[in-house]
Amino acid sequence: MVHRDARWFPDPEKFDPERWTPEARESRPKFSYFPFGGGARVCIGERFAWMEGVILMAAIAQKWRFRLDPPDTQVVPLPLVTLRVKNGLRMIAEPRAASIKSSRRAGT
Repeated sequence: MVHRDARWFPDPEKFDPERWTPEARESRPKFSYFPFGGGARVCIGERFAWMEGVILMAAIAQKWRFRLDPPDTQVVPLPLVTLRVKNGLRMIAEPRAASIKSSRRAGT
């Protein structure tokens, strides 16, 4: 629940990438967000997990665009040990036009 505390995250249910800028991080207390634990029990794989996640998302986003199916789906968070989406999240993956053109030029 601390990750959704309005003291540290204005409008905590809103998706706001600006929360992760260096300036925004500096304005919050150290343990206002700690998905990998903290202190003596912090996960040793945290740095690798962040790096792997960014690379994976960039590689996928270069070639695919995702949209909800159906488009008016209500996304309801389900906080368990990790944050999930209640009833799952059905998406349609569509190839990006630019990746189709570049793969045709490459002969694939």
